[in-house]
Amino acid sequence: MKFKYEVVSDNNEVSLIGIEGECPEILKIPTFIDVDNKKMKVVRIMFHSIYYRLKHRGENGIICKVLYIPETVEIFSLRHNKYIQEVYLPNSLTKIYNGAFAHCEELKTVHLPQNLKQIYHGAFSGCKKIENISIPLTVVKMGNACF
Repeated sequence: MKFKYEVVSDNNEVSLIGIEGECPEILKIPTFIDVDNKKMKVVRIMFHSIYYRLKHRGENGIICKVLYIPETVEIFSLRHNKYIQEVYLPNSLTKIYNGAFAHCEELKTVHLPQNLKQIYHGAFSGCKKIENISIPLTVVKMGNACF
């Protein structure tokens, strides 16, 4: 398995946009990946974009069922992922942006960080199978139609 990525800054940071090869059912995203013999910090996970590209070619998208997101990630999107069932978000995360999990049809459990402050519009819209999620008391703002 190898991560597909885009460099997002001159500060040795990358956005993961997909996976080449077979994806394990339980996936722990690394804090750093090697790019041309340089350690690059993973700051974004944008698996939704690769899912659409792969879907239209008739291949599977990101098919892991359990996903662990590292402390270095600030922004992520898993929208329209039809395989993910459980996600562990890092304690460093304070915001879940618009549609981050939208239409993740099989999503059942989300482990929210205790430092979470905001959940934006539609973050979990279309996630009809969620059965286990606890909103921490630190959340001070929730957008419209979060669920």
